[in-house]
Amino acid sequence: MKKAVIHLDSDIKNASLAGEAIRGICYYTPLSLFDQSNVELAVIEAVTNIIKHSYNNEPGHQIQVAVEVDDDHIRIEITDRGKSLRKEMQRKLDFDPCKVESLPERGMGQFLICKAMDCVSFERSKKKNRLVMKKYFPVSA
Repeated sequence: MKKAVIHLDSDIKNASLAGEAIRGICYYTPLSLFDQSNVELAVIEAVTNIIKHSYNNEPGHQIQVAVEVDDDHIRIEITDRGKSLRKEMQRKLDFDPCKVESLPERGMGQFLICKAMDCVSFERSKKKNRLVMKKYFPVSA
């Protein structure tokens, strides 16, 4: 198993930095380019949500992104000590994907994260938020 930990300040500019780091790590996995992009998108959305909602766009707070690459998956754990996002992580979107006008203008981050990753879980414990996301590698034929 290979591990990396990235520490970010809660500045919105760092959301793309987290994505770039994850893209670099994903490059060395068996994920397709499409799946690599989805993992990057999920991380950017998660970090953006933390900055905007957990820390109210206030810089100076720490976000930790821990990445583990195992034989059959990549696991990303993002932690922060901001306001709980439990309600946002449980919210369901209600729209007709066939009607562009019904798409929400915002609030799709959680939806994108869940679509991009194979497993997503969120918990708050000891004043710490933890988002865990997994993407499994394709099975070799």
